[in-house]
Amino acid sequence: MRKTHSATKVHDTEGARSIAEKAYRRLRLAIVECRLAPGQRLTEASMARELQVGETPAREALRQLVLEGLVRVTPRHGYTVAPITLRDVHELFELRLMIEPATVAMAARNSQTDHQARLEKLSQVGYADGSQEAVRRFLRANTELHLCIAHFCGNHRIVKLLSQLLSESERLINFGMLSHPQSEQTVGEHQRLLEALRRRDAEAASRVMEEHIKAARQMVVESFITNTRLREIPIGV
Repeated sequence: MRKTHSATKVHDTEGARSIAEKAYRRLRLAIVECRLAPGQRLTEASMARELQVGETPAREALRQLVLEGLVRVTPRHGYTVAPITLRDVHELFELRLMIEPATVAMAARNSQTDHQARLEKLSQVGYADGSQEAVRRFLRANTELHLCIAHFCGNHRIVKLLSQLLSESERLINFGMLSHPQSEQTVGEHQRLLEALRRRDAEAASRVMEEHIKAARQMVVESFITNTRLREIPIGV
């Protein structure tokens, strides 16, 4: 009887984790796609209703997004979707410009040929049709590509830091791509980056990465300045 009770308890725990994980993924996607608008107030109760889960999984999802910087805790008011400001854009891309060119230079010196096929496949993912699903696929592939390259540098702390920066970047890039699409340019930059890695040309890889990040920053800044879409998006999951 004790074994059965223990097995049931483990199963229940795993089930709860699975529900919380699904709630987190759905909530994160809604924030990244700006369907939950920056500055929007969130509560555990309202998110539980929207996600059709209990308040405990909703609370866990919100707490995870706080750690990622996508949600903020407001004293006595619950949670709010983190706002997007030009200062956020500049600070985030400034950090990436400090870290990623140096990281990709290290990666070029340690590049491993057995990962080239995967990198090549990821580099070819674009979003030419402009659909939300295409943008989703691109964001997933883009993040994985940058992290795979970072792994070549051999510094796990850098990979961890870049994972956080890229996670925060996704919402900004999503907004920028929908307003100022540049799929062909982005795919071209990824291809040039992989070519530099194949040649183990650290200087070229660093230069291409710097240009790539600056182009992404410019796209986001132009979108932020010229488009009021962030203030008009309806709330929902």
